[in-house]
Amino acid sequence: EAFIEKCGKCGINLFVYPHENFEAAPESVYKALRLCEKYHIGYFSKHNYFSRVFDGKEQLDRNKVKAIIGELSEYPAFVGIHTKDEPVTPYFNHLKEINDVFYSVAREGLQTYANLYPQYYWGIRYDGKKEGNCTYAEYVERYIREIRPRFLSYDHYVFEAYNGTYRTNTDDYFANLSMIRQKAEENHIPFWVFVQAGGYWNDAGEELPVIEHFPYKGDFFWNVSTQLAYGAKGIQYFPLIQITKFAKSENGVLDYRRNGLFGADGRANKWYGYAREANAHIRSVGDVLMNAVNEGVVVTGVSAAEIGQRPEVIASGKYFELDGVSGDAVVGCFQWSGRTALYVANGLRKKQGRVMLTFDDLYRFSVVQKAEKRLGEGKSVTLLLEPGEGALVVLE
Repeated sequence: EAFIEKCGKCGINLFVYPHENFEAAPESVYKALRLCEKYHIGYFSKHNYFSRVFDGKEQLDRNKVKAIIGELSEYPAFVGIHTKDEPVTPYFNHLKEINDVFYSVAREGLQTYANLYPQYYWGIRYDGKKEGNCTYAEYVERYIREIRPRFLSYDHYVFEAYNGTYRTNTDDYFANLSMIRQKAEENHIPFWVFVQAGGYWNDAGEELPVIEHFPYKGDFFWNVSTQLAYGAKGIQYFPLIQITKFAKSENGVLDYRRNGLFGADGRANKWYGYAREANAHIRSVGDVLMNAVNEGVVVTGVSAAEIGQRPEVIASGKYFELDGVSGDAVVGCFQWSGRTALYVANGLRKKQGRVMLTFDDLYRFSVVQKAEKRLGEGKSVTLLLEPGEGALVVLE
């Protein structure tokens, strides 16, 4: 209970990939659901039956799906079924079958959850074959066309260590963010993105070298802020809890501090504090951003160089009342209730940034920064932003 309570205090409101499995340990799932209700957290349940159907090992039975959902639906925290993490194209037909049956028997509001592969420079076989030739664009397009999901979720981790050196690949990051944003917009569905809580996803269990734990605070907030500026409707954190093998370091040492909001030893890591601060800010801007339509981004300074001329970039730098932007920034341009809303992300990850928004006339506006709202009036507004920080400006 103490762990779920800490998650609630952090502002986490959804568990998308729980450890408990309803088929293997129903009482554990029931307990989790009761605690999630207490601390206002939604819960996607896992069930081995859906894994077997997905793998083609068992036929889908509509009555069985209805019975599983019926049992779990007795708990208000239940929001749906986790079906598959990073599915490849040969199994899309199985995923479609599960979705079709699920939505035909589930009550309104319940969802299935699947998370897509990212786009990385080193390449991924999206069709699951060693010599596959399915491009990332084809992968995403087929997923939307064949599965008809209610939302798009994907994970892309921009911060990495290579031969003990910390580095950032912003080109792939923005290419991936750009494509998902575009496909979500075209199909009128929201998209969710993962934010990186630590590094070294040690799936192979190797003894990885020790370097300073990353991402740093400015990196973490930049990860959140740029996604919000692009119109993301869901911010997810990986990993919530560190897997023990992720902690394996040199000379048999276990480094519990290198990733996870919580280490495998159960203690909160620095990203827990970062996420708590970020979530408080997200709650303060959520009413606007969750109901606003992203119509593109204005990019300046270092961000303009990193993003380039992608389809979402407003080349003129002007958007309705917004006449120009100076500084280093990614400015998400939104329509909200007939008004212009601008989400300003500091493009600098290591130092403060001063960003000025210039308007075409005198306007009243509100600014939400660090979960606090202030009012202003003028032909411009200047924001002093911490490394990677974001702020919302709404023209009244």
